[in-house]
Order: sequence, then C-alpha cells, then structure tokens
Amino acid sequence: MHIKQLSGTNHIWFAIDTKNTPMHVMMVSIYDPSTVESGKIALDSVKRYMSSMVSGLPLCQKLQPSPIKPDFPFWVEDRNFNIDNHVQQVSFRGSSTKRNMMNLFERIAEQPLDQARPLWQMTLVTGLGRIPGLPKDAFALVSKLHHSQFDGTSGMKLQARLHSASPDFAWSPAGTSREPGRDVPGKMLLQAIGNRYRWTNMSTRVAASMMPGLVKGAAKRILSRSKVKEGPEVPRTRFSNSIQTNERVYDSITWPLAEIKSIKNKVEGATVNDATLAIFAGAVRKYMEHHGELPETSLVIAMPRSEHKESNTESSGNQASAMRAAIGSDIVDPLDRLRFIRDNTRQAKEKATSRSGSPLDVVDVVPTYTLGKVFKAINYFKLVEKIPVPFSGMVLTNVPGPRVPLYFMGAKMLSNYGLGFLIDGMGLLCTVTSYCDELYLGVQSTPELLPDIEFFFECVADSYGECINA
Repeated sequence: MHIKQLSGTNHIWFAIDTKNTPMHVMMVSIYDPSTVESGKIALDSVKRYMSSMVSGLPLCQKLQPSPIKPDFPFWVEDRNFNIDNHVQQVSFRGSSTKRNMMNLFERIAEQPLDQARPLWQMTLVTGLGRIPGLPKDAFALVSKLHHSQFDGTSGMKLQARLHSASPDFAWSPAGTSREPGRDVPGKMLLQAIGNRYRWTNMSTRVAASMMPGLVKGAAKRILSRSKVKEGPEVPRTRFSNSIQTNERVYDSITWPLAEIKSIKNKVEGATVNDATLAIFAGAVRKYMEHHGELPETSLVIAMPRSEHKESNTESSGNQASAMRAAIGSDIVDPLDRLRFIRDNTRQAKEKATSRSGSPLDVVDVVPTYTLGKVFKAINYFKLVEKIPVPFSGMVLTNVPGPRVPLYFMGAKMLSNYGLGFLIDGMGLLCTVTSYCDELYLGVQSTPELLPDIEFFFECVADSYGECINA
C-alpha cells in the first residue's frame, strides 16, 4: 500500500477547516446526453465508471494520524473504500429557473466532506432539461474535493482524466484494485522519526533563505522614514468580516471569450485576467455605491498565485500563495480602470516573484496544529473584524479550462463552473473559469454578507456593458 505524508502546506487547510468555513472546492459541469447511445446517464453506470477509474487516481486515499505527535498525518489507501459513499444522485425539483438550479448547487456546497473517508464526492443532478436553454435530459456533475489534496491546477488535471475528447465511449469495468495495507504503521513510524531530523535542517534553511528579504525590508523602512505606506492602503468592506454561517449564495454569468479579449485589447499590455478583473471591479463599485459603502480609495483584492515548481513532482495537493493589487474601484471610466489594473497587477506579480523565500516553506516547519487553534480563536472572538486587513475581503481566482469539447461517458460538456471556499476576512469569492470559447464568472458569499446576489449580478452585467462599449 502506498502511503504519503502531508506537507505543512497541504495540512494547513485541515487546520483552518471549521463548520462555517469548510475547505473544499467544487466543479460544476452541465452536460447534454444526446451524444450517448441510450440518450441518458444513469447513477449505476456513473458508479461503475468511477469505480473503474479511482485506482489510477488519488481518490481512494484517506487521512491517518501520524504515530508520533505533533506531526503531519498521512494519506493511506482506504481498504474499506465503497463507491456508494462518494457518488450520489439528486433530482432537480421546484421552479424551472437558473436561480433555483443555483440554489441547489449552494445546498451541495454547504455540506462538509466526511474526513473519515477519502475526501471527495460526486453528485449527479438530473432533471435540468426543464430549465430554458438547456437540452432535454440535461444533467450536471458536481465534484467536491478537499483543498488540501487539490488546487485549481490539479483539479483541472483530474477533470481531464475523467473525460475524453470524443463521444465514443468505452471502458473496462474492472473495479478498484488496491494492495493490502502491510506494515503501514511501521512505514509511518520510520518516516515520522526521519521528519525530526528533516525539520531541524529545514528550519535553518528556511530562516537563511528568508533572512536577506527580511533584512532588506527592515533597512528600507528604517532608511526611508517616509510617511507613504508601502503598498496600497486597504479599506475594509462588509466582506472583511467573520464568516458566521455555513450557508452560501452563488451565481454565475457566461460571456464569449472573444468579447473579453476585445475588452483587453482596448488597453495595450492588458490581459484577459485584467479585463475580467476590471469588469468585476466595476460591478463592486456599482454595488457598494448603491449601498452607500464605497470607500474613497481603491479596494484591494487578493489573487491566488501558483507555486508549482519544476522541481516539485507532486501531481496533487495545494501549491499556491496569494498576491494582492488595488482594483481601481474609485475610478469611474472603465478603460482608465483597466489601465490602473494592468499596472497594479503587473507590479504585484513582479513583487511576488522577487520575494526571498516562500511563505509555503514556513508552513512546512511551523506546527500547523498550533496555527489551527489560532485560526479557531480568531473566528470565535471575531478578531478579524478588529485588526488591520491585507485586502478588502475579496478574492478573484482564475483557472483556465480546456479549449476543446470534453465528454463524460459520451455526454458532451456544455459549461464548467467553479466554486471555492470562504474564510474569516474573505467573504466574497469571484471564480473565473473557461471552457472552449466561453468564460464563466462566478460569485460566492454568505446570505448575511451578500443578501441580494441578484442585484450584484445586475451590477456585473452593467459593468460588462460599459467595458464592451467603452
């Protein structure tokens, strides 16, 4: 049996996993089954197909504590793996509207994963053919994964493995095949003992690698004696507050990718991500202005940044940090805002690249069990509402998807949405994904922080129109 110990980078997501802030991500894909020979997809066939696929993917692994504490747990094969615990079906009922479909996706997102089992779940949602614009017998697959095991990059790789580039579908229903768990405790004990020596050396190496950057930063602050703060000033928003519920609100909008490219082409050097961020910033400006909450200075957004390295051969796990940039929410003209965003995101990338040492290295030597208690204390005492914030409670993540049509068991994928997670101080998440020639912008929050998500998307549509017509 293969065992693998979690790194601190991956275990941190368990340390901050709470009832109100579960650390899972979701992919929601909608399909047209008319390309399937039978014209439909049944739950039993999905279970058989997934059973035949899991042995070659990291989907049979569950957590097992280390025999030496404190130490990170291990991924081990679940000898009692049962596909029935991971693949389920729900039927779409009620009014045949997109809003009602999104409500169903929200309810699925609110349910945590069972940490005693492999950390994934697939929900087959049938009955979507009643929604205007979707084909007869349309269905969705809602794939839920824990962020400790999959980030955006590895999640897309998993999705690609489960799909094909052709509706011609054939597979061998061989079922799962796993080695018996021989001497797993002994292997874990040996690795845990080795970690004691490894952590001592790593602590010294990390400290040495980060010291030049720390010294340089301290010297710069001492010598400058300037009243100007380094980096953008950060206004607080309603989204900078604590997450006090596990309930979620979510919606999305779809645009032709060619139109997003036409927006970015209006400003030399701008990217598709810059154009999308400019649309989102305009929507936030309109929304907060409507509620009398728009700060005089620009809001600051956080954006995940991939930390995948060529020297790192891991195909799963979370390997990302974050950078931040002002979004020009105080700028009225959409093209001036796009220019501002182009310059600020460029500077943020250069700043992130030039840092000495990675924060991810620190997490690997800091006891994340202790960090987990700190996060829980922050949540309990609502400390995030009383301390300075590094960004304005908003995050935008962009994970490019496949540019060619994909098929699941012969059914053609029509659209591909992404949902993430919320934490204290990060109450508004914008997820941007793409598929073929379309771009999808999704927004996720809680009912307390975003009680009028329909109005927010009116602001998104208005901002998009302004950018197109500028």
